[in-house]
Amino acid sequence: VETPGQKTDQYYALAQRLLKRGVPLNGIGFEDHMDITHSYPPVQMTATMQRFARLGVQVQITEADVQLQNSHASTQEKLKRQAQIYTSLVHSCQAVSQCNAITIWGFTDRYTWIPEYTHHADQPLIFDTQYRPKPAYNAIRDAFLHKQ
Repeated sequence: VETPGQKTDQYYALAQRLLKRGVPLNGIGFEDHMDITHSYPPVQMTATMQRFARLGVQVQITEADVQLQNSHASTQEKLKRQAQIYTSLVHSCQAVSQCNAITIWGFTDRYTWIPEYTHHADQPLIFDTQYRPKPAYNAIRDAFLHKQ
């Protein structure tokens, strides 16, 4: 439900109904399983998070990863684009005062879930298979150190 649309509207309406009935809904999590070949504009993510936050709940990015496998670009270009997308996620969270967490869905490419799911090798996380930081790690660190 990261971007505007029917699915997002349905989840928003559900959250409204639950809150109106007094159900203790404290937060909404956004799964961000993205791909460097098609990601959504960060402004849309920020707007959607703000929309839910206006309900009085916390918002979190709960499952972030950025797939590389669908691009034919060079490895260096893929890693650069991946870092940009991770940076956008951090900035979206920073832009919403009720966003209190970002969880990356794993930390090393050695144990990512994606190849098992897609049947293609991938490098979606912030550390490579040898546990070395990738450009995405540095980009996330820099985004936290230099808040927009």
